[in-house]
Amino acid sequence: GERGWRVRVAACLLKHGEGDLGNAGYLEDLLTWRSDIDADVKAITGQEEDVHFIMHQPSTNQRLHPHSSLAMLEAHNTSRFHHLAGADYPFGGEYHRDELHMTGPGYYFIGEMMARAWEQVRESPEGKSRITQIETAARVGTTVELTYAVPVPPLVFDTDTVLERDVKGFRYFEESGEVGILEAVITRDGTGGSGATVKLRLEREPAGAGEAVLYALSPQASTRVPEDRVRGNVRDSAAPQSALDGRPLHNWGVHQRVPVRTDP
Repeated sequence: GERGWRVRVAACLLKHGEGDLGNAGYLEDLLTWRSDIDADVKAITGQEEDVHFIMHQPSTNQRLHPHSSLAMLEAHNTSRFHHLAGADYPFGGEYHRDELHMTGPGYYFIGEMMARAWEQVRESPEGKSRITQIETAARVGTTVELTYAVPVPPLVFDTDTVLERDVKGFRYFEESGEVGILEAVITRDGTGGSGATVKLRLEREPAGAGEAVLYALSPQASTRVPEDRVRGNVRDSAAPQSALDGRPLHNWGVHQRVPVRTDP
């Protein structure tokens, strides 16, 4: 233009995936989608800067293994161009009556989370957004220890903001089926640079094959109702508040399925 300004596209905000929960190829779709947009944008603008994706996990699913939500997390952890801002369930009170789409305020809160994630991508040494997620899971006997990445310690269980479902949102499976969890306890909250850990106590010792911890993955019934919204109770203690209504914008645990190590 007259002022010498040039258009550039730094990132795309992706609110998607509710209709792809059964799409086993969603991860590859995500990678191809971004790559195609990156190539098209560079051809149009002439920019050299890569285009990033900022994503937010859908929390309205009717599957124990929602492919799109879990693919977003895998992309976040394996791609330098894909960044997760969080999961929808902390804003579950803002779902439309169809329990599938958000109301205006719900999308506003998600937009605030995406804005913070993009700021972290641009300003952090790692060039990544920061999320609350399980990093490792290991079992000895009936005790399972989870290590957590926590953007802003301390790690807490919050059953006031989000009504508890399952045991703080956790379930445990092996190849033969589900193993009950008796309790979940935060054993280190991440303050003082100690790292954060959660221990699960199982009702019995599993056989040791195909074990996995699930977080915030209990599916909804065929008719979605508020009582069975997909959710969990793990969050960090991030201080920012929403410009809309002042609610805290914590980093809540994202939807996860994590293999469990059982080696001695």
